[in-house]
Amino acid sequence: MKTVDAIHLASALQSGLEDLVIVSHGRNMSHVAQELGFEVFDPVEG
Repeated sequence: MKTVDAIHLASALQSGLEDLVIVSHGRNMSHVAQELGFEVFDPVEG
């Protein structure tokens, strides 16, 4: 995972928002976000 992706996910976790959606086309970023319990949207695949 890239450092900037890890920072984004850490910020999302700390936000405390329950309905947060991670928008990413990156396969690794999407996988880790899903493992952390986030909903993921890929803007390329729709």
